[in-house]
Amino acid sequence: MDHVDLLKVQTMTKHHLGRIFSSLIADAMSMAVGEYVSVTSQATWRDKEWSNAGMKRWTSYLMSTLPEV
Repeated sequence: MDHVDLLKVQTMTKHHLGRIFSSLIADAMSMAVGEYVSVTSQATWRDKEWSNAGMKRWTSYLMSTLPEV
């Protein structure tokens, strides 16, 4: 293998490795964003449930303290 062929192989290898690493990084970022969205939506749902439960308890407490008419 002469010098020119070796340079072509090195260039092609670098190009393919660059594409592989870029793909891996893109996949990892996509997974991280997906996980963030999943965790965030779960937290939002949980916060909403806690908020609703708290509001029910507060309303129940207020209703119990009102004088009967």
